[in-house]
Amino acid sequence: MLQETARAVRFHDILSLVREAWERAVLLLQEARPTGQDLPRLREAARLLEALRPDLERDALLALAYLRMYQVVRKEEYFLRGYSYAWTSQKEEALALAERVKEEA
Repeated sequence: MLQETARAVRFHDILSLVREAWERAVLLLQEARPTGQDLPRLREAARLLEALRPDLERDALLALAYLRMYQVVRKEEYFLRGYSYAWTSQKEEALALAERVKEEA
């Protein structure tokens, strides 16, 4: 019984940490603009999202983070990651941004 309770508590703690990481990443992306000043926020959002379990929503947010980072520093690696995550997510908004950034390049 005690072991089951301990497992339940640990599972709850893990879920809380995942939820906090997700919420923090979303907040960072909402606040960040594609400027050099906000590059650390975008990098932090990507770091948090990369640590989460892969899924379509996470990949769409990673696409947004990396494509915005590309708009700031024009580092090809950021474009390639963002474009790849957009296609992996298959989310219309992410794909549209990826195509728009591709045209700007």
